[in-house]
Amino acid sequence: MTIDEIVRQTLREWSGDARVPADLADRALGRRRRAVKRAFAVVAGATAGVVAVFVVPGMRERVAQPIETLEHDRTVTVQTDPGSGREVLADPDGGPPEKLVAAYDRAVYAYHIRKEKQVAEGAKVVQWTWFVYDTEAGTYKKAPWAMLDVAPGGETVAVLEELPARRVGVVATRGGPVRWIDLERPAAWVSWSPDGRRLLVTNYDWNPLLFVTIPPEGGTTTAQSIRTGFTVVDVEGGRAAFHEVGWTGRSLDRGKSFRWSADGTMVWEWRLDYSDGKVFYDLEGNVLPIPEKERNGSFQEAGLSPSGRWLADDPAALAVTDTETGRTVPLPRAVAGHRIMQLLAWADDDHLIAWACELKGSDCAGGGFRNRLVVISRDGMSLTPLTGFRADSRKPGSWEPLVGHRRPS
Repeated sequence: MTIDEIVRQTLREWSGDARVPADLADRALGRRRRAVKRAFAVVAGATAGVVAVFVVPGMRERVAQPIETLEHDRTVTVQTDPGSGREVLADPDGGPPEKLVAAYDRAVYAYHIRKEKQVAEGAKVVQWTWFVYDTEAGTYKKAPWAMLDVAPGGETVAVLEELPARRVGVVATRGGPVRWIDLERPAAWVSWSPDGRRLLVTNYDWNPLLFVTIPPEGGTTTAQSIRTGFTVVDVEGGRAAFHEVGWTGRSLDRGKSFRWSADGTMVWEWRLDYSDGKVFYDLEGNVLPIPEKERNGSFQEAGLSPSGRWLADDPAALAVTDTETGRTVPLPRAVAGHRIMQLLAWADDDHLIAWACELKGSDCAGGGFRNRLVVISRDGMSLTPLTGFRADSRKPGSWEPLVGHRRPS
């Protein structure tokens, strides 16, 4: 059977299973984008032509392929290391940036550009091309891996080859061979622990970036599980322990990754069927009660500040909440000719890295999806552009930053 035939058969089978809910397009964006959806009022119209995306069971053997064919076992030099310091470094005309971008305790170590490759009628593979900051060249340079994360301090990079990968690699940013650690189950996501000693790898039984688009007249079904659990890797010892976490049966939970808790003692995932939007696990995969400070209902990526006192919040509009007093201060709708759209990361306890659009009158110039990285004060009264604008963050060719902790000075 050809790939086209598999796609057509899969869509026919899905169409008879259930009717597509009218609000499925909004739900597919995820509750964690709630605040962004409020701000980007145009999203409903923009997504009206796409009902949902689903991974195609049965296609994995036919279309599984590396993003690039490269010699991965050779000696590789990866230069990130933005160095220590807390100064603000910007490339306000670069989108994506060419010069180093950093603010206070955070730096943009890397970014990826998303593109889509058609593999059959109605089916596509999403590919991420990574660029990592090279201190010698003074710019971001293309990296040969499908997925990566930079350790706190910027001295080590964890890498995955083609997805799903059977091993995870660790390479020093100042050069040397890639040290490979075998995995029990294939993986497609990797994240360093806050202390930089362990890796959290999310395991999938095939590439979660393989999609099929279901037309509005089609249907949906409970898709086959693709995420199998997570692996905790002891980097120094080279040991990897897999822990199975069963799929919920919800299509929207199928491809989600696990994340570290702030103290590195637990992992968690976004879950739409929980009131707080998150489920926490111990490092053996057992469900835990949600930590009290995480019972905040916020879906902003920035979350809690480094001290744990301040919360990037979104009760009705973007805001900062003092967790000690419970007082919530909304951010100004307009600051320095920009509107803040999403709170991405805390640069320190007094500053946030955010996405912002350029204001033209009371509206975003070019729409809310034309945005740039900025650093703002905690009260939102001051703003410094960090990068140039993305033309449209929804479209292939757009870039996403990887923001990490700088080395203490």
